Amino acid sequence: MSLDKILPHAQADVQEPSAERSVKATLAKAGAGKVDSLNGLDGAGTPGDDTGAPAEPATAAPAANTGGKCVPPSMRGGRGPGESMGLPGGSRDDLPALRVTKVSEDTQENDLRDLFGVFGRVARVYVGRDRETGAGKGFAFVSFEEKAVAQKAMEKMHGRGYHNLILNIQWTKPREQR
Repeated sequence: MSLDKILPHAQADVQEPSAERSVKATLAKAGAGKVDSLNGLDGAGTPGDDTGAPAEPATAAPAANTGGKCVPPSMRGGRGPGESMGLPGGSRDDLPALRVTKVSEDTQENDLRDLFGVFGRVARVYVGRDRETGAGKGFAFVSFEEKAVAQKAMEKMHGRGYHNLILNIQWTKPREQR
């Protein structure tokens, strides 16, 4: 009994389209190993679709002509040079921030986030650390989303004791232009 009589569709599965067969042969010569299916490539079908029907063309957003080179995020549409992709309200320099001094060297970022978080939403906490030992240097910066919250935190926490030290809290000074 012939295979065609038992499985009439087996003959169609055995023969592959010639373009797919030639790509498989090229890949095999290059040492790519066994290639079972190339569905989804060059419109030869979608992945998991064994019909071999051409795939629908994908609609993609028009890409800017960059000449094949990588464009840094600061140079992409609408932003000026040096702008970061970070905070939605602007850069971290735009946030109201407090400089906290006389901080214990054991203090962690989460400790200060919890301490100042009772006044309102804390956007960012930075504790100055020694690069070699990792020990705190005795200062920190706490940034808030709203200036009124930062003002209230400064009024309540300036001169208060924390980890056996009395905190000194001031407004941060703007960074100098580099």
